[in-house]
Order: sequence, then C-alpha cells, then structure tokens
Amino acid sequence: MKPGLFVVITELSDSGIAKNKDVVWQHALTHDGKKITFWGSIESMRNIKTIENQDLPVIVEIFTPKENFDLKRNYGTDISVDEACGIVVQPLAAKYVRWLLTPENINNLQQSLDQISVTLNLNAIPDVQSTL
Repeated sequence: MKPGLFVVITELSDSGIAKNKDVVWQHALTHDGKKITFWGSIESMRNIKTIENQDLPVIVEIFTPKENFDLKRNYGTDISVDEACGIVVQPLAAKYVRWLLTPENINNLQQSLDQISVTLNLNAIPDVQSTL
C-alpha cells in the first residue's frame, strides 16, 4: 500500500452538521497551522469518531486526502478527508508526540514522521519520560 500523508493533529476546533444535507464535519488543526476537515454522512462518522477519541496531539496517516478548492475557498480547509479516505492513528502516546513538537526536536519532525510506519515497532521508541 502506498504511504499516506502524515499529519500531527494538535487541536480539534469547530464541528457541526451541514444545513440542508446529511453531512457532519469536524475541523482539526495541525502543528504547522494547516486546517483539516473530516467529513461524511451522519450514518458514517468513522473518521470523525476516530479523531475525537484520541488524546492530543496525535499523529495520523491519511490515505488519499483530497484537495477541495470549494472547501478551501469557503472554510479555509487545507486537507479534506471524506468518509471514503482511510486513516490510521499511529500508536504513540500524546506525551511522546508533544516531545517531538518541542523546540529541540521540531526541526527533525519531518524526519521522525518519515520513519513512522503502520507497522511501528514500539520497542524502538526512546524513553522520553525523563525529558518531560
């Protein structure tokens, strides 16, 4: 499977139900200021519920995200994730992700994200308890 787009979600912002449509949405913000819109039908809120049930920050791999110019123009969305997009929440503790976002480590964040895969070996994660 082709690797997805790795993002670090730091905040969930507004959410709601679209007027005159059976569409729900949840906005999320990334560490670098991008806005992601997770959306889908009311019957299929799989991605939204997955994101809402995480401790933040969290690293998420998004498969086949869309660039939706209407969402960008109307809502400022940088990345559109509809219910057909697959997502994988990486099994890293929120405190480890916070450690990756510290000033000492932020310059290496992309390198760290490049090394993370769906088959992450949890034994390879350094002990960051003493640095927090």
